[in-house]
Amino acid sequence: MNATIHLIKGYFINLARSPEHLKAIQADVLAWAGPYSRIPGVEGMALLPSHHGVSAGEVGCLLSHLAALQRGAVSGKHIHVLDHEAILFRSMPRHRGRRFARPCRLGSVGFLSCYRNHIGVICRIGFVTFTRQMAKQSPTTGAAIKDLITGCFVNLDRSPERRKAMQAELARAGLGGIYSRVPGIDGMSLSAGHHGVSAGELGCFLSHLRALEGGAASGKHIHVLEDDAILSRHFARHLGRIAAEVIAPFDIVFTDMLIPPTPPALEPFLRQMTAFMSTNAYTLIAGTYWGCMSSYIVNATSVGRLTTLLRQEVERGISLPVDVYVARLVAEGTIRVGCIFPFITALRFPYPNTRDTTGLASTVMRPGDTAARRIVFEASQAAFYVEADRRALLRALSVVSGRELEAERRALQVALMTLADAEKAMRRPRP
Repeated sequence: MNATIHLIKGYFINLARSPEHLKAIQADVLAWAGPYSRIPGVEGMALLPSHHGVSAGEVGCLLSHLAALQRGAVSGKHIHVLDHEAILFRSMPRHRGRRFARPCRLGSVGFLSCYRNHIGVICRIGFVTFTRQMAKQSPTTGAAIKDLITGCFVNLDRSPERRKAMQAELARAGLGGIYSRVPGIDGMSLSAGHHGVSAGELGCFLSHLRALEGGAASGKHIHVLEDDAILSRHFARHLGRIAAEVIAPFDIVFTDMLIPPTPPALEPFLRQMTAFMSTNAYTLIAGTYWGCMSSYIVNATSVGRLTTLLRQEVERGISLPVDVYVARLVAEGTIRVGCIFPFITALRFPYPNTRDTTGLASTVMRPGDTAARRIVFEASQAAFYVEADRRALLRALSVVSGRELEAERRALQVALMTLADAEKAMRRPRP
């Protein structure tokens, strides 16, 4: 750390009315980055309304960053500015010095800090280095991973075929025999008492709570899978790296998630996926979560707190599906989450026969669910799976007709065609 201090002048911006943010960022920079100076944030609410087109908060934010840059300009050094909502990865000091001291190989290192609650921030982590040079340093075998993670999958008693499929999936990944089955709670058998959720959503919420409570005593990170998940070829390698290092600043790390099939939501992921095709550098999406609990790892230090939060919602009366409730906790800043991108897991999609909508049956049906809606939303998620068959996804979307989700379907078709063309171009021999 000392070797890089002379290269950088570091600041963090903090409003006087946010002492809790001050404590959090001070703890982060002292632990990982060394001495940083506080820049008192400019309170936009106290300014005269003379700036059109931006809110008072945005005016204050702009002026605060200007103050930080002006303060650092006299140092003659590189300037690193942090918002007080930033968190720092464990390897921040080493990478920070490397980034400013000499050029980095493309894709190996990028942005190493991230906003806790900022929607759409994508932060680069050194997965190129990991996948090509550091594989031997990360746990890759089932036995080694078992020392770090307690693994389980949720499965209903009435779904024995899903149980067999999930066990086969784990065996293919080299994780056979080390994941336990958590009997899912069938919401259809429960008495009514929770408003705003369907019977399936109620059972799903309680099943995930059961999985966390069952693994809490191990003192390890907990990896929870739903029984319709599929795992990428190198999943065990990624899982070992997540457990050993990546999860450190987070409460939960997801290995896939819902992406709304709208142009504003798809566009940044489309860019990042195209970049991945040329660099093979995985990224970490920080602070963004829309839904889906098919695969996630809970930090050992956060298991108790997350279990308590879910239990409190049960006691109040469950009013939201479990993934929507977790998304609300993320938006409120109660928990910190990240998601590996491209996704290293996916839902079992596309279906063997996309024209047979009975194949879309789910154990957790939501109010308003239709076959078309499930195809569009699950295809949007599957599009960014690292081993996605995008031509098959386009065929699945072609089955959907009518005006239901027409704009979303078209946006997703454009994204899929763009990615399929980019993938084809990457395979084309260069002259």
